[in-house]
Amino acid sequence: MGFCADAGIRAILLDIDGTLYPRHMLHARMLRSMFPSPIVAARYNRVRKKIRLVQETAPTVPPTLEGFRRRQAQMILADSHRDLSEDACRLVERRLENQFYDRWPLYFASIKPFDGMRDALVEARSLDLRLGVLSDFPIANKLDVLGVSDLIESACCSEESGYLKPHPAPFSYLLDRMGLLAQETLFVGDSYDKDVVGAARAGMRSCLLKRGYGAGQRHGGDASTRYPAADLVCGTWQEFTQRVLRS
Repeated sequence: MGFCADAGIRAILLDIDGTLYPRHMLHARMLRSMFPSPIVAARYNRVRKKIRLVQETAPTVPPTLEGFRRRQAQMILADSHRDLSEDACRLVERRLENQFYDRWPLYFASIKPFDGMRDALVEARSLDLRLGVLSDFPIANKLDVLGVSDLIESACCSEESGYLKPHPAPFSYLLDRMGLLAQETLFVGDSYDKDVVGAARAGMRSCLLKRGYGAGQRHGGDASTRYPAADLVCGTWQEFTQRVLRS
């Protein structure tokens, strides 16, 4: 039996960047996001890493998209040793919207999906498996560009929960939104530290999609040792289809 049938999986939840399409395409577009201000881009990237650390012990208040964006702005101001006034926070939020959030739909209009990805999701839907998406970045138009928006029941950005992966809150947020139990879902992502570890913390099963590390791949024998929290490691979407969906 396939993994989903054996494990009683009713839904597959998916990361986007690096999972549905190659990560090098993400990196190329993030380079474009360095302009018009490389300084703002550098502080944005640095603060996102800091948020993943501080969110483990200091909650986002309120745990919403607005709360997250405000926290992000405050940390960028602190990183640049500036005052945390209301006006200053609003200015930073507007700058981030102008340089990143507003421009990403244009930047991601040319991404190409992994071979076999849509076929795998079509087969999953034919098995009555529900599909959802959770990304640390805003979804924008990515699902339309990748040609899978018709297959996805629900899609959300981690920021909507007030937290970033691997905090369990984003995973629980999507589960609640879809009315699912953690133990009946499989999360698929390309990041072990963010996707697999985060899904495990939320009580979900997980599949790491990482080229070169699936069964029969060049590092196949190392997968279970290198990625112990992953229930499965697949090197391609074709392998995912065979091992996860088919008997």
